[in-house]
Amino acid sequence: MVSTITKRAIVIFVVLCMATFLPILHFNAYIKTLKAISASTDDDDNFIYMNTKKDSVTDTEAIDDDDDDDNDDNDDKEGDEEIPSSSSSSACSTFKNSEEWLNGPRHSNINETLMTDEYIQQLILHNSPSDSYSNNGAKDILSQSVCLPNSTFLNWDYAPKVTSPSSNQPQEVIEALASRLMFLAIHEHQFGPARLEAMARYNKDKICNDDNDHKKYMASLQIADVGRFDYECPDTKYLISNIPRDGFGASLRVGMVDPMFIGLVTNRTVLYVTSLEDSYDVESQFKTPWPLASCPRKDMQCVYMPFSPCVLTKKDIDNGLSLPTENLESARSKGYFGDGYDDAKVLMMTSDSARHKPTPKLLMSKFVSIIQSFYEDASSSGTTGKTLAGWEFDQETLSKVYQFLKDEPAWLPHQITSLYLMRPNMESRKQVENAMQKILPENFDPSKTVGFPIRGRCFHILINVFLLSPFDTHVLFSILIAVHYCTLICYRNR
Repeated sequence: MVSTITKRAIVIFVVLCMATFLPILHFNAYIKTLKAISASTDDDDNFIYMNTKKDSVTDTEAIDDDDDDDNDDNDDKEGDEEIPSSSSSSACSTFKNSEEWLNGPRHSNINETLMTDEYIQQLILHNSPSDSYSNNGAKDILSQSVCLPNSTFLNWDYAPKVTSPSSNQPQEVIEALASRLMFLAIHEHQFGPARLEAMARYNKDKICNDDNDHKKYMASLQIADVGRFDYECPDTKYLISNIPRDGFGASLRVGMVDPMFIGLVTNRTVLYVTSLEDSYDVESQFKTPWPLASCPRKDMQCVYMPFSPCVLTKKDIDNGLSLPTENLESARSKGYFGDGYDDAKVLMMTSDSARHKPTPKLLMSKFVSIIQSFYEDASSSGTTGKTLAGWEFDQETLSKVYQFLKDEPAWLPHQITSLYLMRPNMESRKQVENAMQKILPENFDPSKTVGFPIRGRCFHILINVFLLSPFDTHVLFSILIAVHYCTLICYRNR
């Protein structure tokens, strides 16, 4: 028989357990659905996996018969049109892919049938809210997040129109603006290296000599089976990380945020790699399938958007250098690896979810630097004091954002980086939205809800408490809700 003191001790332990390990963001309504999505992506109709040539496939990928028929139809339509081989030089005057990258093999990104060229163009070319090409203020990029349309993060009306000196702007307006700009800064860091290449593919500003040159360039990509989300990103340096074999939240919050931080401060595009074939000359953690994925790729792109359009060849990955612990610590404290590692094109680190890593000292300065680059043109053209293009705020408000970030709010970089990494891919988003429409009532108000995560270990303990104790479960549930709510408030304002 379990004593009353023992029962109460177990209850207290459960409360502390739930309060201590709460996820940073309110993604709890999505996790169960996302897990189901991962299992459902075995349906090949949802995805097209490019690089289907035997000598260029580096992952277990699939393409169904209907897609093959479509490709055959496209070939027939092309008729006798001359298509250059993948080894021929493209005729774009400003950009061309290297023969080594075209010939591969490459570790490609996923190619979803729901991913349109227009959407990819928006994601790569139109990041800055002051971008003259786009009138939506980079909303396509921000809308990748799991935030609901009427959320603070996406609701433009949340920040009052700037018609008076920004000294009257409340702190929450500055905080919301900083959050949006940090999200864009991470996206710029990961997608920016592909911009010139994307301009060549979409022939923006007539970057190719003429239309025939552009057709030859696109034909060379088709012959090489280059996916629509695959870009070479020349002169880019990379940090490759594995993904811990934990749940959605722990894998991301602890195992994936730290590599992104290190990539930011060392100016390296971050790629998260698992499920590589045995032919790769890498450590075993980069070959292990991610356990929560069941689509043919067996990695996080079964559920989430590609973390960068930049794609490496097998040769580049094989030649990657593994980072010792002391050089990773150097990056966190000094912003560089040392010992010659900074010159390498590809560096590889092993990530785990055993503990939170210290935030790099130069991280917030890096965020400010990228955000400033968004508005360099606006500042040089004399818009100080005027409304900046895209979002309605002035230069003084922007200066307040910089100061807010330099004060280094401890919670903000982890929150925004987690928000960025957990961007559902197109198929996931479709299924999540369908599920939410069925689950949520018509009068659902997200601002009046509290997320309530249940971790596996705590859940089993909770069940045991219910079975062993006559303790009122409604009271216990209320206590846990209160602890969760208070923890979120404390975390937000610490």
